[in-house]
Amino acid sequence: MKKTSFSVSDVKELKNVLNMVKKMQKKEKQKKFEIILSSGTYFLSEPLEITGIKNVTFTGKGKVTISGGRKIKDVVQKEMNGLKLWVFECEKSTHNLWINGKRVLRSRYPKNSFLKVKGVIQQDSEKKWNEPVDGFVFYPGSIRKWKSFKNSEVVLMTRWIECRRPVKEIDEENCHIYFTYKSIYKPDPDDLYYVENLFEFLEPNSWYYDNQEKKIYYCPLETEKIDEAEIIAGFLPEIIRIKNCKDLDFKNICFSHSDWYYDEGFPERGFNQAANGLPGAIYCENARNIVFEKCEFSHLGQYGLEFGKGCQKNQVINCTFYDLGGGGIKIGETIIRRKSEEKTHSNIVKNCVIDDGGIIFHQAVGIWIGHSYNNKISSNEISNLYYTGISIGWTWGYKKSGAFGNKVENNTVHHIGKKQNGSGPILSDMGGIYTLGIQPGTVIRNNIFYHIAAIKYGGWGIYFDEGSTDIVAENNIVFFTTHGGFHQHYGKNNIVRKNIFAFGRDVQITLSRPENHLRVIFENNTVIGNTEKFLGGNIDFNFIFQKNVYIKIGSGTIKFGEYDWSDWQKKNMDVNSKYICLNTLLRFL
Repeated sequence: MKKTSFSVSDVKELKNVLNMVKKMQKKEKQKKFEIILSSGTYFLSEPLEITGIKNVTFTGKGKVTISGGRKIKDVVQKEMNGLKLWVFECEKSTHNLWINGKRVLRSRYPKNSFLKVKGVIQQDSEKKWNEPVDGFVFYPGSIRKWKSFKNSEVVLMTRWIECRRPVKEIDEENCHIYFTYKSIYKPDPDDLYYVENLFEFLEPNSWYYDNQEKKIYYCPLETEKIDEAEIIAGFLPEIIRIKNCKDLDFKNICFSHSDWYYDEGFPERGFNQAANGLPGAIYCENARNIVFEKCEFSHLGQYGLEFGKGCQKNQVINCTFYDLGGGGIKIGETIIRRKSEEKTHSNIVKNCVIDDGGIIFHQAVGIWIGHSYNNKISSNEISNLYYTGISIGWTWGYKKSGAFGNKVENNTVHHIGKKQNGSGPILSDMGGIYTLGIQPGTVIRNNIFYHIAAIKYGGWGIYFDEGSTDIVAENNIVFFTTHGGFHQHYGKNNIVRKNIFAFGRDVQITLSRPENHLRVIFENNTVIGNTEKFLGGNIDFNFIFQKNVYIKIGSGTIKFGEYDWSDWQKKNMDVNSKYICLNTLLRFL
């Protein structure tokens, strides 16, 4: 097949070449093209639309960045409230700012810690946990009616989500704070929150956006010089849209500087789990055989890459994702498509690094798979997120699911919930890997999950939630979790075998909801811990435990619910398993 090459050095040339390729392909359908992007940053004024083309390779020569940001040029220096500030106009509100290649966060109170909710306002006290509220009660003295409060935003952590809400009013006398629109869920006492974008709390390496003036006030570090600084503000909600394309390769290209936030067209103004409605900076639809190889997705305001409706047989290989306002990769949708050409399936994510996400949308995950099947997630490293590492499925319970046959193999997932820099945990109900719904053929094998932490409950390594069914988890190593290596909320016919679960802080294994069917087969596993309780939850014996090894570190016994080892075996559980107390064994050495 013939190959025609083009070299481009700016956005205008790139768009012209794309139009030329589309026209040429109508005449010569079998022709292949290569578009070579010269080194530099390509600042877009609108998302780049790549539609209706095929057999094209996009190659970055040198350091190539396609940017959805705005480079700030007209910066003045002012002294205000004893601070030397850089001030510049920003035409639209942004949540993302980078100076000299590093993300700078908005001013927040408190800076490195959190406040706690005292309770809900009286009229909301009878509401259920999943109902919205207009505000909450704060502890006396923790909130003030600051001069800039109407530009501020409360970031409230409730269960497994964050909820970002502009502040409408502060009633210091009654300790009430009100939002401009309702929350997602009702907060519980002691839920964490902080307040962001307050002028009063500006300090070096932070900034404040004035919604009325449309200006950013940045407080620089002493080492920063105004005439040497590169300032980029996030601008575009998407960088590239790929639609109705096939056989495209992207190599050695960096995608950066997007900004996405709720607007009037997004009535929920939030997400009920995993930031599911948060788009990818690179969005694909009806895309086939698209390959991203050795690309970088960094300095973004949302998810990095999204394979949406009708995306099939695409690959993400040897790519890096970091400094993410949301998560790494989304595959599939929250609805089940009926037509085969509209379904998303058979995509591959391999040898990628996804690190340092959830910076703005804390509930975002490393890799999210909705109603999508036969995908393969292998040999990746996923780390430093406030919520789940890998999430698969979007059906609660035993209704029809579009997620099945997914393979998760040879991945390393760590520092989920609490980041390596010490930030967190701030959310609950999470896993190194999280599943829900009926998923025949889904296999989780040969992975390592460690340092999984939740603040109140639910820091689990492997987490089978809401109707997880027909899933196999085998040959995994799980250790250092706050609430256990494995948890099944409810589901049936799952197999958990040949895994090592070690050093859950509170308990090692949990089975929650009793159900009148075979819940799980737990066999040939090694469970190690220093807790008394090795199995927590609800013990109904609608499961099989066999051929396992349990190792207790330290003195004392182990319990399975309220059953000690001998009583557990009398219930025909683990009759062919081994229990070793290392404290006892050491006495004989």
